Amino acid sequence: MSQHTLAGFGTEQRDPYDLSGYDWSLSGVDTTPLTHGLHYYPARMIPQIPHQLINHWEETGLIEPGEVIYDPFCGSGTTVTEAQRAGYHGVGTDINPFACLLARTKAKPIDPAKIEAAAQSIFSDWRVHRRFIHEGHSAGSPSEPTTVAKGWFPEPQVYELDSIARRLSEGRGEWGFEVIRFLRICLASITRKISYQQNGEFKRQRIPECDRAGHNPDVWELFCEAVTDNVGRMERYYEQASEQGSIDVRLADCRSPTEIVTNSIDSVITSPPYGDHSTTVAYGQYSRAPALAATPLNVKTMRDVDPTGLGGTRSSAFTEVDDVTAFSTALQNTLEELESVDGRSDDAFAFFADYFEAINQLARVVKEGQPVALVVGNRTMSRTPIPMHLITEDFFSAIGFTLETTEPRSIPTKTLPWENAPENETANTGELMADEYIIVGTAPERSLSKW
Repeated sequence: MSQHTLAGFGTEQRDPYDLSGYDWSLSGVDTTPLTHGLHYYPARMIPQIPHQLINHWEETGLIEPGEVIYDPFCGSGTTVTEAQRAGYHGVGTDINPFACLLARTKAKPIDPAKIEAAAQSIFSDWRVHRRFIHEGHSAGSPSEPTTVAKGWFPEPQVYELDSIARRLSEGRGEWGFEVIRFLRICLASITRKISYQQNGEFKRQRIPECDRAGHNPDVWELFCEAVTDNVGRMERYYEQASEQGSIDVRLADCRSPTEIVTNSIDSVITSPPYGDHSTTVAYGQYSRAPALAATPLNVKTMRDVDPTGLGGTRSSAFTEVDDVTAFSTALQNTLEELESVDGRSDDAFAFFADYFEAINQLARVVKEGQPVALVVGNRTMSRTPIPMHLITEDFFSAIGFTLETTEPRSIPTKTLPWENAPENETANTGELMADEYIIVGTAPERSLSKW
């Protein structure tokens, strides 16, 4: 066991599951350090959480560099990036292909000098080319590029976006896919500013038509600013990244019984969705504009993201579980309350059936006795509180995990809406959530796993 100690603790042997010695609210910290700030992503777990967990578990002997840290709901890659930086093998799965691209870009160290050289070479004559775009638009342009949704971008900016994306595709042979992927993420990061997307909305909603005439962003200036800022972030990450660390981000459903090898994971750090995409954060909707404008991903692929998420309309079970309410009194009480309010218990049930499956797969892939940390938040649905932390604890017990600790944390900064309008009345809002829980359990023996 490591003899090192963390600040704030003595030299005595410490309990690896005692997390009370840390300020988990992390108020005032920079939540987008290094490559974590390459591109905004909703409901993103802040990097300080996996960073502190990895350090604490390593210092108390639970894990050691070179082992595998898994994030089944990888999102934009917070956990895999911190795992790589600390010298671990970060594995992530997600059903959102754009999130996978972003996670790989954040976590993969690239020589910043190579990125700068590529950008200068690919866009050496851009100012002349840009003038041709504007002159062509003034003379009467063809229809909008088919890669973006019609009516969502001003002209001629939409043609500039399309031309930059095409040039990046042409530069892949010379500069390699990793460098081009990085520049694509830079381009993707400015698409919401250029589009008619309404600020502060995670779902697709345009600004009023009367405001669109005055929306005239400078595409090239925004792109240059993004490249400059992100190259600086990569430079700092490149200096800190571990040569021993590595990443493996897969476009996959974590509920699949075949995606991750049984008994192959040393620890898990993840923040699962707090509900289905339609009633919380529509990750697919949020990702669609940047994905279509800056990457080769197509409309159908991006439209499939939200319906196939946990509780989605096209989500299909990998295993059969008749009634997950039998495993959780908290869930049963919640569903009964939802049914009495507006009959929406089926929506919540579908999500938690899928959520149970996901936790069940963790019992299969994580080595016996190794830590699994889920960062969850309680939300409301039809003004009914949904105690996600209690339901998660019940699911842990039902599947065979040993519940080690549940550490509450306030969330002073969170990329989620603080309130919604359950009745679709703007002035009649309801609170969503302002607290999270770090729930840590240890994986059961294979023979003891009940499912």
